[in-house]
Amino acid sequence: MRRVTLYGGSIAAWLAEEAPGPGAILGHVVATGHGRAWVDRWPSASALLVEAGGNYLLAGTPAAVDPAALRPLVTGFLTASEVFAPVVAEAFPDRVVWDRLIYRLPAGRCGPPSGPLTGVRALSAADAEAVAALSEEIAWIAKTWGGPAGLASHAHAYGAFADGRLVTVVGSFFQGVRHEDAVVATEPQWRGRGLATACARAWCAGVVARGRTPTWTTSPDNAGSWRIAERLGMELIRRDVLYVIGVDVPR
Repeated sequence: MRRVTLYGGSIAAWLAEEAPGPGAILGHVVATGHGRAWVDRWPSASALLVEAGGNYLLAGTPAAVDPAALRPLVTGFLTASEVFAPVVAEAFPDRVVWDRLIYRLPAGRCGPPSGPLTGVRALSAADAEAVAALSEEIAWIAKTWGGPAGLASHAHAYGAFADGRLVTVVGSFFQGVRHEDAVVATEPQWRGRGLATACARAWCAGVVARGRTPTWTTSPDNAGSWRIAERLGMELIRRDVLYVIGVDVPR
């Protein structure tokens, strides 16, 4: 596969088929410039691999993908439809399959509002240092935006502050053409206090106002995460998997 620079017109048909959840990676890379892309040929690609912050989307025609050419390109989390399973298995025999749940807001309106919560507000460029100060355990949330400044300025994120520091962030991990897929993280000692839910409601309303559909991707064993999605009024639309390649499965 060869690396290329994507622009909207060149892959309009691909963008029009955007699926909820990690399917928004392609639109995210095109719109924000954060990420990379490879194709089997250019123009008129038959297969496409895109990456943002260690998250990959493989799409198109499996027969157009050489497993040997794919192997050195991916280290991280790969999403691909079931038709690519034989290609992925040959390219990455040591892959780990990570079960995922994908939720989507069905009605264009987020769940019932909660009362005001002190310290919850929209993030801005001025909050880049606060994002950079997050612990190593949750600093990954800025990866798809090129780092803390990008997340604070462009991810439409909301944060909760306590004791003078940022302790919860909910924003758009992938901002696609039709969907925005959430990222949510809370410092361990501040979990279970409703901060993530409050931030998520504000984020969800913002996505709807921008004319896109909020989505939420998580794992079956992360009850704290999928319960927030359900409080927002999201519905489980499919069970999926990510292929974890060359890195550890997150806890």
